Amino acid sequence: MAYAAVTLATLRTRLKDRLEISAFYVDAELTLALNEALRLWNLYTGTWRRRVTHVLQPTSDNYFALPQTLVFPMRMEVNGTPMAKSALHDLDHGQPGWEGQIIGQANIPSSPQVWAPVSPTLIAYWPRVITTAFTVTVDGVSATPILVSDSDTVDLNESRHGVLLDYAKHYLTLKRGGADMEQSAPALQALLVAAADENALFKESSFFRWAMARDEKPEIPPKVVPQQGRGQ
Repeated sequence: MAYAAVTLATLRTRLKDRLEISAFYVDAELTLALNEALRLWNLYTGTWRRRVTHVLQPTSDNYFALPQTLVFPMRMEVNGTPMAKSALHDLDHGQPGWEGQIIGQANIPSSPQVWAPVSPTLIAYWPRVITTAFTVTVDGVSATPILVSDSDTVDLNESRHGVLLDYAKHYLTLKRGGADMEQSAPALQALLVAAADENALFKESSFFRWAMARDEKPEIPPKVVPQQGRGQ
């Protein structure tokens, strides 16, 4: 599957070609819809990745912040050695007193072993360092590229252009509502299916099953009109 840099101007032109009444929307609305489609795609697939490094500092706690360009950490290693991912709950119950445990203490590892996400940009780690000799390398999902100028580009899998443009078209129908919005609703389901094809973890998630199920309209039994009997 080929990836190619495509400009905002090109994507906007292709979106206009999909609209029955393109004059109903100004360029700023088309740009907003395209960026919304990119954000949703990155949320479900983690298409745009980034690697950052951080030197652990000997501070008074076991936390460090990631740059905001990285919105979801996925993997970490310290000085080239992978760290185990955990959760605050597991650290609290599986390693009591972990926040006060420091490298160099008895029965404490000589380097950080575990990390746990606190928020999208705040990380907890164990045990705490006492020098600047440890560098953490973080691999994760980067912030979605936002297109502003006509010449701004984004790397997109060409086979996914259509589903993203169709979703952008669906997003624009919010302005018109009614039948137009209802008729374009399958575009959201198509985007979810394509995202699941791109990301196996998303396909197995409860959110994917919920999102797909909520688009299925339950059958409504026909209304029974009582017939009047003879003589009524």
